Amino acid sequence: MTDSFKIVSYWAGGHELVKDGFGFYDGDLFDTGLFEKGKVVGGYRDSVWYINAGDSVLSREWYEKGQFLRGESTYKDELIKYDEIVEQAVFPGEIKGMMRFLQKNIKYPPEARQAGMQDRVFVKFEVDAQGKISAIRVIKGRYESLNKEAIRVVRSSPKWIPGKLRGIPVKSDFVLPINFKLDL
Repeated sequence: MTDSFKIVSYWAGGHELVKDGFGFYDGDLFDTGLFEKGKVVGGYRDSVWYINAGDSVLSREWYEKGQFLRGESTYKDELIKYDEIVEQAVFPGEIKGMMRFLQKNIKYPPEARQAGMQDRVFVKFEVDAQGKISAIRVIKGRYESLNKEAIRVVRSSPKWIPGKLRGIPVKSDFVLPINFKLDL
């Protein structure tokens, strides 16, 4: 992954620490409470960057000309190595496993079948740091019976593999489209 932004200039304490894309950055890059420091070369992160996410997480990341190489976080006195900064939550068995689960567990509502209702229902939910699903809701769906069935099947889902930020499991949002299609 390459940085999607450049650090061209950075001032702190009345001094320009990064000038014309070269120097050393030490601050809260996007006002998120995430303090970062490291060398800037050609406007991009380079060498080792240190990221402090409060009192419980400290990360080190290695970059070359803005290209993320690897990282490691210390969390609860454990060293966690990672190759991706952000990892999305995934269903056990990934896409194929999810498709098998949906095919096996969706029960087309009889009234919807009789009325010829078809739809793609978009269900949004949270996957917590332990892989449990909560806050399930339909964000797009035309028919109440299909929406209810989509929520029911998502609620019956097994635990997911949680998303990770810098190698540490975190709560994340997920949107799942569920197709209801009749064989005509």
